[in-house]
Amino acid sequence: MIRVSMMKRTSLSTFFLLSSLAFGLSCGLWATTILPPPFVNPDALPAADANSPAPGAPTVATTAAPDATNDLQASSVDSAVAAPTISDEQQVENSMDIALELFHAEDYDACVKATAAILDRYPKKGLYWVRYLNALSLEHQDLFIPALEGYQKVLKEAPRTTYANAASFRIGLCQLKSGQSDEAMFTLRDIIENNPHSEYRLQAYIHLGNLYRATKDWRSAEHVYREIIRLYPNSSWAWTSQMYLAETHAHHGDTDVAIHLYQFILRNVRVPEIIRAQAQLRIGDLYLADQEWLEALQTYRYALRDFSDVPGVASTCEEKIRIATAGRKYGRLAYRNVSTGPRVVSEGPADQDYLLKQEKVPNQ
Repeated sequence: MIRVSMMKRTSLSTFFLLSSLAFGLSCGLWATTILPPPFVNPDALPAADANSPAPGAPTVATTAAPDATNDLQASSVDSAVAAPTISDEQQVENSMDIALELFHAEDYDACVKATAAILDRYPKKGLYWVRYLNALSLEHQDLFIPALEGYQKVLKEAPRTTYANAASFRIGLCQLKSGQSDEAMFTLRDIIENNPHSEYRLQAYIHLGNLYRATKDWRSAEHVYREIIRLYPNSSWAWTSQMYLAETHAHHGDTDVAIHLYQFILRNVRVPEIIRAQAQLRIGDLYLADQEWLEALQTYRYALRDFSDVPGVASTCEEKIRIATAGRKYGRLAYRNVSTGPRVVSEGPADQDYLLKQEKVPNQ
């Protein structure tokens, strides 16, 4: 009976020992997993989502202080193990804090080196948010090809996340900036057509429309601007798209339609004054180009009356009135070209709901 009891106790001890060892190994493996930070990174870097959880607390090993009655040997052993051990996760977070500070300071070359050091130290970990910042810093140095390659790796490492959405958009921008217009069109259209929930869909629309305008593909540009107006009504981007839409009609000869669109903008009191002033000046320019002198004079005088407080309008109107007066007198336009005053910028006016944040670093 005693022998059987001893055998049972030995088996139970072995079982608990193996179970404890397995649990310890599983905890150790779990502790080495590095998760992305829960903040919005620079230049429209995506916020953490369900696939990008917040990191756990850093793993720090500590030992209680030795008892005063312990001998010298016990004290030396305790002091040897009392130093904290920083986990890989905490080391990555600390290194990323330094890299972000370099990015904020616009030291992009140093930021590239700092993020590359993190990636080199942990080559088997999916640190896609670190790779994104590395690619973004390369892009800021106009190193578009290596930046593009970095964004493509982010897409591969973190599909179906907001980081992937951001990387897709930045790939389009790198292609656009490096002169790959056809590839940029394909990338931007892919975001619009195949990823309707992307946070960067509006930006893709804006850049695609500008790209069509730059290549004088007016019909395609018109389609893009109508979509922006439909999807984002009563926003700064919708009003700017109205201006661009009128411009596309003017460029392919639909002057009456262009004037009608500009007048629609003028009648909308919610449109910012600077855009309405631009619309008034554009109407005058169209009349001037068609040598309709009286209509042009009247339009510029209305602009001078209603928008003289807008910078550049007064001087532009005075110059255009002189040109229209001379045209009416001599039957032709003045030889020299003149400025048309404030222009529509590629990036629309600031809007709380639709502001592009490509160069803003939100708070963590």
